[in-house]
Amino acid sequence: MNFNGIPAADAFALRSGVNCIVVGDAPCKHEDYAAALRMAPTAHVCILNDSKRDMDGIEEQMTVTMHGAVNNFIGTHRMPLSRISDDSTVISYVCGGDEHERVDAVYSCDSVWGTCALFGVLSAFYHGYDSVILAGCPMLGAYGSESKLGSWQPWLPHLIGRVSSLSGNTMKMFKEADRG
Repeated sequence: MNFNGIPAADAFALRSGVNCIVVGDAPCKHEDYAAALRMAPTAHVCILNDSKRDMDGIEEQMTVTMHGAVNNFIGTHRMPLSRISDDSTVISYVCGGDEHERVDAVYSCDSVWGTCALFGVLSAFYHGYDSVILAGCPMLGAYGSESKLGSWQPWLPHLIGRVSSLSGNTMKMFKEADRG
């Protein structure tokens, strides 16, 4: 299993001493984000797709999209590049397609994964974050289905004890995995 051409064990060995809050776009994101900040007030923030659009005052360190080329991302989410913080590292998962000057990194994986949240988590660890808190990533209804949780299974051994979630199916999955 590789992430961006690096064996998972090596990519997950990187550590910065900093935690990361990965913010998805489910309706629970505001409540989850507030709870995550109480848990880790100095954590950096990774925004998935356009989840920042109705969250004033967030200065993210990473913006992650799994919607192919950034031009597709901007079109799909109507995300103007001006809304992305100047210091935000923009990461895209590209399976071919055009590139954009605002993209800092294009990552790939051995297999196509099923969720933007998983891509955000893997990107955060690849960038050396110690742990991740998922906020607004419940994998429920329109915001991901329980069937897509299977894409997380191969990565779980690397994520247990380092990822937590504040809502939905991802919270249940990590609580059960932590219990062993």
